[in-house]
Amino acid sequence: IECSGIHREMGVHYSRIQSLDLDVLGTSELLLAKNVGNANFNEIMEAGLSDTGVTKPDPSSDMQIRKDFILAKYTEKRYAEQLCSNDESKLQVLYRAVRNRDILSLIQVYAEGADLMAVVPAPYEHEPGETVLHLAVWMVDRNSLHIVDFLAQNSTNLDKQTSRGSTALHYCCLTNNSECLKLLLRGKASVSITNEAGETALDIARRLQHTQCEELLTQAQTGKFNVHVHVEYEWRLQNEDLDESEDEMEDKPIPIRREERPVSCFVPMQPNLAALARDAALVVRDKQRPAAPSTIISNETYGTMMDLNLPPPGPTPPLPPRVQQKGVGKPAAMESVGRQRSSSDPSSSPERNTSLYVLPEVAPPPPPPL
Repeated sequence: IECSGIHREMGVHYSRIQSLDLDVLGTSELLLAKNVGNANFNEIMEAGLSDTGVTKPDPSSDMQIRKDFILAKYTEKRYAEQLCSNDESKLQVLYRAVRNRDILSLIQVYAEGADLMAVVPAPYEHEPGETVLHLAVWMVDRNSLHIVDFLAQNSTNLDKQTSRGSTALHYCCLTNNSECLKLLLRGKASVSITNEAGETALDIARRLQHTQCEELLTQAQTGKFNVHVHVEYEWRLQNEDLDESEDEMEDKPIPIRREERPVSCFVPMQPNLAALARDAALVVRDKQRPAAPSTIISNETYGTMMDLNLPPPGPTPPLPPRVQQKGVGKPAAMESVGRQRSSSDPSSSPERNTSLYVLPEVAPPPPPPL
């Protein structure tokens, strides 16, 4: 917290401090954080720290020592190594870094004091008098927005014009690049500058019918542009980009692991090719046979089978004569044919009249011959 106050005092053209809890952030604020990071930035800005004999402050250092170190590191760039011998070589390295979309080389030459708004003699320039910002906007894609973002945040003048009067905003509207336009408008680029044809960036967007660029410029003219913009970018986050700090890991509850389940072993068997071929031949042969008429009826409801080839039933035997007792007006109860009386049947009371079918006696079979 104490060091962030020193960074804020220097201004956003030297250092930009934002809070994840207090500030409103858009995806445009994450471009450099994703592609550079503190480790890579400090490796460049503190590469010559050991040669100066200065010790980097720690959390227990005095506030004045911290402030002196921060000012020397960011405003004076005192601890960065000087790899280029003169200004001409710096411009060449600057051009190659933007052309190759190399953000670390761009930071290195910036730390050596290269002028980001200097006219770069580019062999394939679109207009004479271009800067690396014009070049970055002209060749940008969704993988190199962070190059434009770094130049927009660290350049002293976003309204530098070419020999034909075009600014980086004009280039955005010529190429219909609304994502670069968002970054430049966030950096307070002027929307009222005209080129040699007397056109502003908004005039070019309307003439070429680039509706997204026209809408963003109209918002900037009316003061409705939101600086916390979201940009379309190929983030390509890896596992190491999602690492959490030690404090966050301590606050996280430890997940409860489930008990180990038994592992079932399944050993696939090799198919018997000869048996498969034989079965396939039998299936083909069965399909070629003519279908035989079936005399069996299947009752799918009750799962029964009826065969229509059963022999015809014989004649029904006659019922035995009915014997009725005297004095009984109603027919008596009837026993089923072939059922004999059981000892568990209730005995007949004298008051109740019953009648029975009497089965004729059957003679025993003759003995076998001796």
